[in-house]
Amino acid sequence: MRGYKSVEPNNVLLQRKLAEILLRESKDPRFRLVTISRVEAARDNSSATVYVSVFPSEQVEEVVTSLNHAAGFFSRCLGKVLQTRLTPMLRLSLIHLSEPTRRRG
Repeated sequence: MRGYKSVEPNNVLLQRKLAEILLRESKDPRFRLVTISRVEAARDNSSATVYVSVFPSEQVEEVVTSLNHAAGFFSRCLGKVLQTRLTPMLRLSLIHLSEPTRRRG
């Protein structure tokens, strides 16, 4: 298909860079309890849903709320690292353990 560009490599890149930002750039120690399960970015890279899991599960809602509050910070950090024209607006969502993580390949 002409002009078709897969978003999967971009999703994997976003997942890796966000994981690095969580570990190295964020100052909130609770973010070290977070695992990024998958990222689903829009084709135009304007937005991305980031699916996370938190362990231990006592602080799940609090941590996810804090992550969404810090989404602008994460997006700015991504913009510096990726150096792309558009940096996605991030929405962080909790993935439930019963949901399988989808792998393509």
